Amino acid sequence: MSEEIRAALRGARVAYVASADDRGQPHLAVSKLIRILDAEHVSFTGWFCPQTAENVAKNPKVAVSVWDATHDHGYQLVGEVTNATVTATLDHWPGPERDYGPIPQEERRLTIRVDAAMELQSGMHTDKAI
Repeated sequence: MSEEIRAALRGARVAYVASADDRGQPHLAVSKLIRILDAEHVSFTGWFCPQTAENVAKNPKVAVSVWDATHDHGYQLVGEVTNATVTATLDHWPGPERDYGPIPQEERRLTIRVDAAMELQSGMHTDKAI
C-alpha cells in the first residue's frame, strides 16, 4: 500500500466492508476502528452483524472502501480475511425484557491481507490496481 493509501486509512472515519456468502449473495457492513498492521495487512473492528461473520467464515474474499466525501475520493482494497477474532462479547444484551431482534453479541476484528488497491471516486475512474 502506498503512503497515500495509508494516510487515507488513518484519516478515515468509517470503512465499508463488503462480503459475500458461498452463493455470492453480497452483504455490506461498517467499521470505525481501522488499523494498518503492516505493508499488506489491515484490520477492522466492529459489532458486525452475524451475516458478516458467517460470510467470511465460508468465503474470506472481501472488498473494503474508505471515502472522503469532501474531496470525492477514496480507495477500495480487495483481499482476503486471514483472521477473524472475537474481541468482546455481550451477555444477551439488551436483556429478555426487550426484543430488538438479533443484535450482534460479539465484537470482531477482521484482519485482511490486501491483494489490490484501487482509487475510488464518483466521477470517471478505472479499476486498475495502484
